[in-house]
Amino acid sequence: MKKLIITVLLLVAAAATSFAQLNIGAGYLGELHTSKLTKNSDVDYYDMHGAYIGASYNICFKGESGPGIAPGAYFKFLGDIHDDVFTHHTSVEVPVYFTYSFNAGSGLLFAYAGPAFNVGITYKDKWVGHDDSSVELINYYDKDNGTISRFDLKVGVGLGYAISSFQFNIGWDFGCLNQYRKNFITDNAGSAYRIHSFHAGVAYMF
Repeated sequence: MKKLIITVLLLVAAAATSFAQLNIGAGYLGELHTSKLTKNSDVDYYDMHGAYIGASYNICFKGESGPGIAPGAYFKFLGDIHDDVFTHHTSVEVPVYFTYSFNAGSGLLFAYAGPAFNVGITYKDKWVGHDDSSVELINYYDKDNGTISRFDLKVGVGLGYAISSFQFNIGWDFGCLNQYRKNFITDNAGSAYRIHSFHAGVAYMF
């Protein structure tokens, strides 16, 4: 605990003398879901597409370039239709990326990596009828019957370029936690479910 407090105080002290900037951005988001029901079963792959919107606060410890940190918060929404079944997935993600930037041409080239904490909001399958009706089939987050956990920890990496008041970036978040709930894993030994994501977008820097 003492080491943690000292680390936080050092970061606060560094931030007090650093260059900081608020970014608000949006962009494309793709998710790759991988699942297997038993230890020896084949891995199934399922992709979804959507978008994200949110903000980050970029703090560079040595002026506009060099090492820094970029905490943020983003709302993510995705959907897919297959055989008249509409799947939608929404969540809130809070990344804490460590960054390094350097001058490149008329702007700044930067790389980032770090943890991202994700909390699921909705994850459902609905049958979409041809009479404009819809019927809920599965609620994966259902308290009693759901099989998927709302909480995930990801490790993200990415690259970007900032010029004028705009920032362009691409990145990949690797899902670290098995998303199946404990009772499902107990009943299905060796089962695993992970969600990885790719994003590409643009942000306006204030």
